[in-house]
Amino acid sequence: AIYPLVDSWKIKPCSSALDEQDIWLCIQMVCQKYNLSTRIDRNQSYWGGSYVPSDFCLGLVEFLDEHTGSLPASILPPNADVLNLLNKLFFMEQITVANIFSQSLEITGDVMGALNLCWITTRIMARARDTRAYPCIRPNHDIMNEWQSRLIPFENYPGPYSEAPGDYYYFFTHALVAYYCQRVKTPTTWALDRLFTRGTQLMNFARHRFAGIPNHTSHLTASLVGREIGLALAET
Repeated sequence: AIYPLVDSWKIKPCSSALDEQDIWLCIQMVCQKYNLSTRIDRNQSYWGGSYVPSDFCLGLVEFLDEHTGSLPASILPPNADVLNLLNKLFFMEQITVANIFSQSLEITGDVMGALNLCWITTRIMARARDTRAYPCIRPNHDIMNEWQSRLIPFENYPGPYSEAPGDYYYFFTHALVAYYCQRVKTPTTWALDRLFTRGTQLMNFARHRFAGIPNHTSHLTASLVGREIGLALAET
C-alpha cells in the first residue's frame, strides 16, 4: 500500500475534538497577538513573486508525486520554511490547527503566507507525496506516526473515528483557497472559489480517477470548517 499508516490512523478514537468555534476563537487570538491585518493588498507571496490562480488547482487537487505536470511554483514556499515550521511544531506535545497557524505566522509574517505554509507542511506530513517539490523532506513512517499522535482531531461526523493528518491538510487546503479568492477578486478567482465549494468531492474524484487510490474518509467536516475559517479571516 502507498499509505500503510492510514489504516492504523483511521481507527483511533477521538478522545477530544476541536469544533469550529474553538478554532475560530484561537485563530482570532493568534491574529491579535501578532497585531496583524488579515488583508492582503497585492497578489504576492511572502517569499516574492505573484500567485498564479491555476497553480491552486494544479497543486491543491492532487499530490505532486502523482502527476508529471509542471510544479505549481507560485504556491510552494521555500524548503527552509517548511523545515523551520516542522522544527517548531515537534517541540509541542499536542498540536492544533491554531498552533500550526501561529507558528507559521512567525515565519511568514502575513496570513496568506501562513495559510500557504500550513497547507503544504501538513500535507507533506500526512502523505509524504510531494517530494518532487521538496526532495529533502521525506518523513518516514515513524515520524509520520509521531505527527499523527500529537494532532488534536476534529469533530468527525457521523462516526467516532478520525484520520487527523488528512483532516489537517484538508482544513488548510480549503482555508487557503477561500481566503485567497475572497481577497483577490477576479473572474478567475471567482471560478476557483466556485470550484472549491465542491473541493472535497473534486479532490476525492482526482484521487480515485487519476491516482487510483480513493480516500479512506471524506474529510468533509475539516474541509467545511477550513472554508468557513478562511472566509472569516478574509472578512476581518
